Parts: sequence; structure tokens; C-alpha cells
Amino acid sequence: MPQGILARAENPQQPRVLRITKISLSGLHESSEKVNPYCHIYHEGTIAHTLPTVTANPNPIWQDVNHAIDWLPGQPIFIETWSNDRSWTSPWRRSTLLAEAAIFPKDGQNKYVVTMERNLTERKTTLRPAMAEVTVQFMTIEKN
Repeated sequence: MPQGILARAENPQQPRVLRITKISLSGLHESSEKVNPYCHIYHEGTIAHTLPTVTANPNPIWQDVNHAIDWLPGQPIFIETWSNDRSWTSPWRRSTLLAEAAIFPKDGQNKYVVTMERNLTERKTTLRPAMAEVTVQFMTIEKN
């Protein structure tokens, strides 16, 4: 399957701009647990954008993300959600990966609701799935 995804990256179609406008996550942890989520948006194997930390919220929403990506039809966008576990009293603590998701944008579809994947240990203790809602806009790049 990864080869099929990578093969789409060499699509000879006209490049477009995919603008991510909003990311809304739900169910990252049980509501009583503290989580400080932030997201990495990956495109073509690298971090294209990092969303800021939302403090103590298992259901964060990032409005007005407005991050544009040069995109070809068929290329996936990956989202990793991490919890910023560092504080001024515990600066040695590392961030923890909470969940990850992929969207496969298609022309004409501007909203994607997907189940986020968790790590194996958390899937054994947390039954409610984490969900991601991603809103995008498509723009064509004019060639001169």
C-alpha cells in the first residue's frame, strides 16, 4: 500500500494549492484527563506546518489555520497529534504521541471526518475513538 500512495505523488496532473482552513479533534483522552494537544501536518514526508498547543483540552479546535500546500490530486495529508507534556516545573518531560490520521483530498470535497489511529497500549485502555474533522479549500495554480 505505501508504494501505491507514493506513486500518486508523481501524478502528472496540474498542481493545485490545498489550503487547510480548520482542524477539529475530539476524544483525544477521557474528559477528566489533562492533555495539551498540538498537531504536525505532514506533506510529502516532511512536517509542512505545526499547530500551536491548546492547553488542557481533549477536544481542540484550530480555527483559521490557513496553511497552503502545493498539492497534486491523490496525495495524502497526514496529521499527528501530540500532547505537550513539558512545563516550567517539568522541562525534561517529552511530548507524547496521542493519535494520527490521514486524509485523501478529492476535488469538490472540502470537509473530511476521519477516525484517528492511536497507539496499541492506548487502544486497550480507551474505548472511545478519537475523531478528526479537517476543512480544506482547493485553488488552482495559474501557469504563465
